[in-house]
Amino acid sequence: MWAVFAVIAGFAWTYAVGARAAWRRPVRSDDDEPLPITGPIDQVLDTGAIRTIRADRAAAAAAAAAATAAEPVRPARRLITWGLTPAFGGQAFSYYALTAWIPTLLHDEIGFSKASSGASSSVFQILAVVGALGVPLLAAKWRPRAIIALVAFLWLAMPLGLLFAPQLWLLWSVLGGAAQGGGITVIFIVIVRIVSSDADARRMSAFVQGGGYLIGSAGPLVAGALHGATGDWTAPLLVVLVSVLTLGVVGTIAARRVS
Repeated sequence: MWAVFAVIAGFAWTYAVGARAAWRRPVRSDDDEPLPITGPIDQVLDTGAIRTIRADRAAAAAAAAAATAAEPVRPARRLITWGLTPAFGGQAFSYYALTAWIPTLLHDEIGFSKASSGASSSVFQILAVVGALGVPLLAAKWRPRAIIALVAFLWLAMPLGLLFAPQLWLLWSVLGGAAQGGGITVIFIVIVRIVSSDADARRMSAFVQGGGYLIGSAGPLVAGALHGATGDWTAPLLVVLVSVLTLGVVGTIAARRVS
């Protein structure tokens, strides 16, 4: 099924941008080529134009060099990066751990059939749309740190609710699902607001996502190992609780000066 979606996406992308842009290497621009001087006549007749073009290119090169020199420090040298990365990691860890094990947890704790458990866990995924669309609306009026605090508060409903009242799983899935969709969005909003250029945004985003997803990839493994070692879901949910708190506390502190 995933392969079918990938093929459909390939056709859609080709239609949207054209076959050349989608599948072939970029074509060099004429601006990348040296100025054509074909003979003495051209050198005599077009000397002024050629000098003007060369002067413009020299000015553009100087401006580009100045912009490069003025670029901010690398992401690893920014203190906020070391706050956003574990915050993103807490978001990713919680999401992947619960996504992997919610069906089994509902089967064990409530007695759902495997098919019903799988269908029930889809609520957690679908509600992410609400968070992903709602956070940008809040960002127009709220500061990012306030949004992170709200997202973390709603996120906490998921592990706490499943610990103390698993029969209300639908409510916890709605709150937690909206929160997990908003959690990833607000981190990117913070990144966009602190960078100074597209190149800076790419570096910052790559650093935060790379470290965050590295942490998050351990979520299913850690939760599953704890469940296997203890025989119940208390320890895995407590670990998810800690990772959500990491998102809320560390993320709020990291974004405290971002407006």
